[in-house]
This record gives sequence, structure tokens and C-alpha cells, in this order.
Amino acid sequence: MKALAYEKAHALDAFALDLIEVDEPELGDRDLVVEIRAIGVNPGEAFIRSIRSAAPGGRVILGWEFAGVVTGTGPAATGFAVGDRVMGTGDITRDGCWAQRLAVDHRVVATIPDQLSFADAASLPIGSLTAWEAMFGDQPAPPPGVDTVLIVGGAGGVGSMATQLLKARTSAFVIGTASRPQSRQWCQAMGADLVIDHTADVTQQLSQAGIEQVDMVLSTAGTADNLAWIGACCAPSVTCRPSTWAARWTSARSCRSRSPCTPRWCSARSSPVRTPTDRTAYSRPSATTSRPASCARSSRPGFRASPCRA
Repeated sequence: MKALAYEKAHALDAFALDLIEVDEPELGDRDLVVEIRAIGVNPGEAFIRSIRSAAPGGRVILGWEFAGVVTGTGPAATGFAVGDRVMGTGDITRDGCWAQRLAVDHRVVATIPDQLSFADAASLPIGSLTAWEAMFGDQPAPPPGVDTVLIVGGAGGVGSMATQLLKARTSAFVIGTASRPQSRQWCQAMGADLVIDHTADVTQQLSQAGIEQVDMVLSTAGTADNLAWIGACCAPSVTCRPSTWAARWTSARSCRSRSPCTPRWCSARSSPVRTPTDRTAYSRPSATTSRPASCARSSRPGFRASPCRA
């Protein structure tokens, strides 16, 4: 089969990918073989491409967000059949989806709702799982008492999915941040109850809207630079959840040193399929880190993918 692959790590502008012939993927007991119809391209792949070289005589195939059709199933892969339309993430320790076919553990795959195209479905898995795990962890809802949620970067892929999940599954008042008119309109289209500008005085804008403090902050961008005002708008015992491991731990330490922000807990993603920058090692407090069994719950019919992730 054909695949896009490379041998030596390189910068994006070097564009050292080659279209080559490779062996068909090897089917494991828990695997599905998926014929790839669409892929999502993420910053993580650019990062891996810049640091990871193949073993001598080998090659690297990137790609960990895909949609396609099941063409084979392993003996322990349950819940799927040949012909199913599926989407999923993958495993950065195995070949990725920038190929005609992919062998992938069925536990990181979900069926595609009928109304979604392959292209739309391929844009969902990583952003959806990130949003779900950041806000819900392994629970069906956010922690008790979370009635007002601030999403920093509401127009991005994670922010878009977080807004829709909250509006579909909770009664929370959702505040998104966006700085451009197009981004503000997108946040509103996703269901945000209020949109404010994160480049201006956030606490002042919240106060003008009659909101003195929020119960949860999901920060998807610029977390380290925004910690001062994030801490200022947090209610006591607020849940602060940056969307990367390192940033979440940074926020947890910072918020605990401030008053009145003392997070109940700061979750960290445990999935092996996230970008390496999200898996920076650190000593962290005990946290709920289990992921949903599949991304089907966070890819409900009617959800829309951010154009940033197409």
C-alpha cells in the first residue's frame, strides 16, 4: 500500500515526506484494519516530525486522527464489523494514518454518526477527547457546583467541542473568549452564552456582565501568560483545567498560591495518543485521568467541528 513517510527528523519547510510503498498493516488481536478516507492534521505531528527519526533502515508514518471504513477485525476486537464507518485517534508508538490503511486498537475507535462525512468525522477525535477529559474526566458531568464555565480560546478545536459538550449535557452558563469578530461569531454559533475578549480586561468584562467569579476555567491557549487574571476570576474551590499536562500543573501550583483560587483538582490527560508537548513529565497530585472508553460520547450527532481543525 502507499503511505507518506520519512526517515530523518526535519522541519516543516524541509518537506522531506515521500510517497512510498509499504507493507500492509499487521492485524493484532484487538485491532481493526481501517481503510483511510480522511485524516486530521495536528500540531503534534509537526512536533514529532521535528524530533523523531526512524531506526536505521526504517521509516516513520505520522497521523493520529482519522476516519475510514473497517476492512478487517482481530479476534478480540468487539463491537465492530467489516464495512463500519469509524473514526479514531491511534497510537504514537505505531504507524499512523497517513497511509491507505491502518491497524489500530479498537478501543480508541468509534463509529461515525450517519449524518457526518468522513472529513468532518476526522476532525473530531482528538479535540473531542481533549475537551471531554478536561471537563468531565471519567464522569458523566463536571464536578458538582460547576454552574459557570469560562473557556479560554473558545473558537479553537478544543474550545468549540467543550462549548457544545457543556451545552448538550449540562445547564452550565458557558463563557467563551475570542478576539476577532469571526471568532466571536463562531463561539456564539457553538452555543456560548457570553463571549468576551481575552486580549482586553477579562475580569472587567465579566463584571460588566454581572459575573464576579466562575466555577471552572478551561484554558486552551496562553495559560501561563493568563494565570493572573484566571486566578482573579476564579471562585473559591474552582476547578482550573488547562488543556495540556504541563500547563495544568503550572496552573494548579499558581492557583493554590493565590486567593481565593484553590482548585479542587487539576486533571491531566493520560492518553498515549496525545501530542508529546502535552505529556511533559512532572510530579502531579492524584487526579482522575481515565478516558472515556470511546470517543462516541464526545462526537454526538449534530456536533460541529471547528474550521481550525478541518
